Amino acid sequence: DGGSGTAQASASAPGGGAQLMWLDPRIIVWPEVRITSQYRDGEREALGASIQAVGQQHPIGVFLVDGEYIGGDGKNRCLEAINRGEASVLCLVRDGSGGDVLQANIATALLRGHTNPLNVAETLWAAHEEGMSIKDLAQSAGKSDDWVGKMLEISQAAPAVKQALGDELIALGHAELLTQLETQEEQETALHKVLQERWTVAELYAYLSGADPAD
Repeated sequence: DGGSGTAQASASAPGGGAQLMWLDPRIIVWPEVRITSQYRDGEREALGASIQAVGQQHPIGVFLVDGEYIGGDGKNRCLEAINRGEASVLCLVRDGSGGDVLQANIATALLRGHTNPLNVAETLWAAHEEGMSIKDLAQSAGKSDDWVGKMLEISQAAPAVKQALGDELIALGHAELLTQLETQEEQETALHKVLQERWTVAELYAYLSGADPAD
């Protein structure tokens, strides 16, 4: 099973300083700010059944940062391994920084399943704070510079707007329009109307443009 030690010797070195290693899944630290794929009904059970049947098919992406194993990709698989009581999981380990962890997370998470838009915005902002440019973020995410810029703006929206987006009470389009308002008070007032009236993005746009959303 790859052994039960904290960190076993590398199985191979595929290149670029990366090594395949067996690690205790409990020692892998997952950053608080990151994009994590979210399961729909039945999907988590399907993942567990698949791993139970054929085993772990892809190594978990891990970075060695200041002596700690920081997870970059594969959190759900790691948690499944912990839940099953596994002593070790196969990981692809690279030396890196906090910025490298965020970049790897951005590059892989947006390609898989459903993600929470607030997690995406806040992870992009954290990576930007680590020194990644909008162009670098766009390349990692496979999106346009304009999309990244809008997500960075949303990450700085009023707390109530971010909570509503994180709870998926509003769409990304709502958050984008609300963020264009200059003050938090204005954003929160408009948000209250969106939630109370159940406005679509088009209706919110009409309201902000001075038109009657009902027209």
